[in-house]
Amino acid sequence: MIKPTILVVDDEKRFTETFVDFLKVQFNANVILKESVKDALEVIDNQRVDVLFQDIHLPNGPDGVEVVKYIKKIGKDKDITIFIISKWQDDESYQKVIKELNVKYIPKPISLASTKTVLEELFKARGNFDYKRKKS
Repeated sequence: MIKPTILVVDDEKRFTETFVDFLKVQFNANVILKESVKDALEVIDNQRVDVLFQDIHLPNGPDGVEVVKYIKKIGKDKDITIFIISKWQDDESYQKVIKELNVKYIPKPISLASTKTVLEELFKARGNFDYKRKKS
């Protein structure tokens, strides 16, 4: 059994501090936080990533959709479960892209309870993850 590795790509500090702590505590996960597409691609190329939480709007460069397209291009979309996270859920152009890319979408602000349920189901289905929180 392995610990899940979760990559969070977002530049919103208030969100990421809480979300990363939640993922570490609830899922005994290795959590990697990046703030740019360039840094996310480097992680994807060099490390095992099981789950990606990708923000769409990022400063200084391409948007998060480029990360998803890259993952699909290199064939890692079978290994990485991708969640697009954004507060731009009403933007029609992004809705179209999300549908075309066949990824999951989670609107911001994220419900931690819903995210916990979704990830528990995902990790159970995969069967090889040690994701249960350790009792202290």
